[in-house]
Amino acid sequence: MFGMKWSEGRQPKAAHPMSTQAEAARLLKELPYENPAKAVLEASAWLESAESEPMFSAAHRLMLVSMIDDATHASAEELTLAYVGARTGLPAQPGDWRALMDYLDRLAAGYAAALQAYEANPGDDIAPRIATAVVRMMRTVTRSMKVSWMRYLPPDRASWELLVHGYRAALGHGFAKKAIPAYARESQYTSPLHELSLGVMMAAAAPQSLTPRQVQIVYAVAHAYRAAFGVSEAYDESWRHYLFDLHRPGPPARIPEQLSNQGGLLFFSGEHVLPKLQALLSGSSEEGSAMNPFTGEFGITEVRGALEHVARYWDDNPPARRDERKRLNTKIQVEIGIAALQRALEVALEESRDLSMLGEASGEPAEQGGGVVAMNAWTLTDFSARGIGARVVRRLDRWLRVGSILGFKLERSDKWCVGIVRRLRTDARNQTDVGVEILAKAAILVTLEGSGLAGGVAQLAGSAMRSTALMLPEDVQLNARASLLFEPGTNAPGQIFVLHDGDTSRRIKLGHVSEWLDGWQRVEFDWVE
Repeated sequence: MFGMKWSEGRQPKAAHPMSTQAEAARLLKELPYENPAKAVLEASAWLESAESEPMFSAAHRLMLVSMIDDATHASAEELTLAYVGARTGLPAQPGDWRALMDYLDRLAAGYAAALQAYEANPGDDIAPRIATAVVRMMRTVTRSMKVSWMRYLPPDRASWELLVHGYRAALGHGFAKKAIPAYARESQYTSPLHELSLGVMMAAAAPQSLTPRQVQIVYAVAHAYRAAFGVSEAYDESWRHYLFDLHRPGPPARIPEQLSNQGGLLFFSGEHVLPKLQALLSGSSEEGSAMNPFTGEFGITEVRGALEHVARYWDDNPPARRDERKRLNTKIQVEIGIAALQRALEVALEESRDLSMLGEASGEPAEQGGGVVAMNAWTLTDFSARGIGARVVRRLDRWLRVGSILGFKLERSDKWCVGIVRRLRTDARNQTDVGVEILAKAAILVTLEGSGLAGGVAQLAGSAMRSTALMLPEDVQLNARASLLFEPGTNAPGQIFVLHDGDTSRRIKLGHVSEWLDGWQRVEFDWVE
């Protein structure tokens, strides 16, 4: 078993509930693990209290930090997956990212305090465990950076500085490249250099241009191959390079963009990782295991898209860093929730039919309107190919939260887009800024026909029954296959239906659920020729 092993030393008696290892273990066993968000919040409180207890020695604090880390590691990962919508039955909440960031920042600070104590007194009781503490600190920093990227925000400079501080300390004490067992759950050893590689090459993959789900997949890829990245202190023209400046920590630069003779430069390469990624993408391995461990919570399609993304950015000629975000100020109409969006499309369709019939009766073309008037009129503040920013004067807390599905369209337009709320921020004037990831640039109301039909609201019995459903068309730019949105329990893999879209009818075959969206199931399908 990997991880830190402890024995009780000479610890001054304190009134703190975790003054002994046995008491700490008992209290941590009582954390509400059935609720990852509450478990992480309580763990953060324990980290804060241990940090402020003056009677604790540095070694005892490190023991508590490590025990809390071990006890809550799985809960933090569960909360991360819930935040990106990859956990059934665990809907994302607005405060999930705050709980994660607070916990990870406090955890990293706890390990950093142990490193500071060791550097002040290398002969302290911490010495046998400092290497493990450093790699855990660096891993925690990268996990915190990952949450920032999920929120479309760059990690702060302090995170990069702490990552580099851990590597420099390990370098100075001779264990930068030493194989170290970080966690009992991991079969692969790591090192401070490997942990630095994880953070640098994760940033090199331009996660700021990815969806939160893709950020999680790319992190898993970089984590799995962290030991395979090439690292050198000298520039080699035969390598595919990224430059990382230890004197000015931050996202790596592409070589040969900028070179200097000041020293402190490391050159990172994905040279040896690219063939592994290409083998996965080419299907040279068996389909069932080719993309493990990346397909556990995600569908094959989105994993493949993430692998293709990192392969491009770790190659010789990476594309532009991110989609251009354009600023503007215009009104959009919004419907909150899939059911509300479906109703808006149904009303718009009926209005369109009524106008068409009116035009036929009068012999003149009917004037097209903008469709149904939405409950919410928001201000669109910026947009890119993958997301929008919007502002709403007041926030409907009951309806609007991180993870909510939105339908939105420009005024005077009849085209509804579909998005998912990824961040919310309300200011002192009660104005809420909403960050939305675009799931589909068009929502189409279709009719499904078949026996034992699975519809959007309820399952219908009998043959040749019909029900409306919401279709998200294929989008190459978003790397999304065509899919349908169903309520849970109203679909099954392999079901075949006739899909009616206006005057067009084609047979489809349902696949597996690709993701959960605000309590609904997104199911990809294939056209049956």
